Amino acid sequence: AGLTLAALPWAVVDATIGGKPYRFVNTHLENGYVDGFPGVIQSAQAVQILQATAGAALERKLILVGDMNSSKWKTPTNAPYDVFVGSGLVDPLGNTYRSQFASGDATAESVINRGASSFNAYDATDVAGDPGTTGSYIDYIFTSKMRVQLYENVASIDSAGNRVGAIPSDHNMQFAILGLP
Repeated sequence: AGLTLAALPWAVVDATIGGKPYRFVNTHLENGYVDGFPGVIQSAQAVQILQATAGAALERKLILVGDMNSSKWKTPTNAPYDVFVGSGLVDPLGNTYRSQFASGDATAESVINRGASSFNAYDATDVAGDPGTTGSYIDYIFTSKMRVQLYENVASIDSAGNRVGAIPSDHNMQFAILGLP
């Protein structure tokens, strides 16, 4: 019996910039379990995305963004992250399993609000995290190998580490300035 996937919303936008082809993919993976195991659905959906965009990483630069509904704290695995990074995509933040610190694989040259988590649950308190740490992300920007000049976990955070102003969503927008080769 095979795994039946729920509807998988995603979009592909192909563009040519400076004569070079690029592919931009946006997705929102399911938040669910199969037989009590987390990550099975998200892993299968991640593989499905890579199959649907087959060759993109080889033929063109790929930018993949979205809500992966999985984090580095997910037990036993951060399945979609493993699938995407295992395919050769890069996490500019260099998230590391069950650690608040970035790995040496981080490529973002500058990061704003690194310590805040991408999922905020409309909670305004204590979001900044300790200086130099990386929050928990379920929303990601993955790229082919390319320059990431700036990565921002978009949130208004005061000096005490709390959100200020209206919180428009239960997720923070993720923003990056990429140096497309």
